[in-house]
Amino acid sequence: MAIDIHPLAIIPARMGSEGIPHKNFRKLLGISPTERAITAAVAAQIPQVVLSTDAPLSWFCDDARISWQDRPAALATGTTTMSEVVQYVLAHVPGPDDQMIVLLQPTQPLRTSVHITDALTLLQRPDTDSVVSVVALPPTHHPVWQYLIDARDGGRLHHQAHQRPGDVQTRRQVLPTTYIRDGTVYAFWRRTVRVYRGIYGKVIRPLVIQAAETCALDTLEDWAEAERRLLVQAGKRN
Repeated sequence: MAIDIHPLAIIPARMGSEGIPHKNFRKLLGISPTERAITAAVAAQIPQVVLSTDAPLSWFCDDARISWQDRPAALATGTTTMSEVVQYVLAHVPGPDDQMIVLLQPTQPLRTSVHITDALTLLQRPDTDSVVSVVALPPTHHPVWQYLIDARDGGRLHHQAHQRPGDVQTRRQVLPTTYIRDGTVYAFWRRTVRVYRGIYGKVIRPLVIQAAETCALDTLEDWAEAERRLLVQAGKRN
């Protein structure tokens, strides 16, 4: 599907990483997560791709498919928010208020162009401020079954919603499905960032990602799992 409103893709790729050193630029089956994000954006026919990074340009072999933006050190820390990065990019890259923006974090290497175009299609629904990709949680991780250990209370076990154990729903068949953000794609209007000073706004629509299509890169175990799933994907295409 081709998008007609000339969207902009932002790929945030800082050098630092707590779990996996230089994970945004480390080769994953020969292609770094940052390169994979660029390839997905280009395959989705996004006409303008901006890489926001504190890494040297030489790391990217001067990729002609992208615009490279040097990110200041103050916006390349472990506490920097994505909203801060997006606001900085948009302040330096002009565009109309009705321009669609996609944020593609390199740490979701299973992303495809279809995920991006599906998110942009959802964004065009009336009154939508943003689209966020989500993945369903297993029923065993449902919030109504979650407990906390409170060290301030002698290490006692407490239900996270302050229910008594006898009041907690025990039949998973009647529990509603819950979701978490998975980072595959965020889509929003430029005006959403201007009005709300962030990427969400008020009306957020979900893009549901299948569990087999998502794998965050937080640990070396995640890295190995991503390699396995990418090999499975490649096998299906061959």
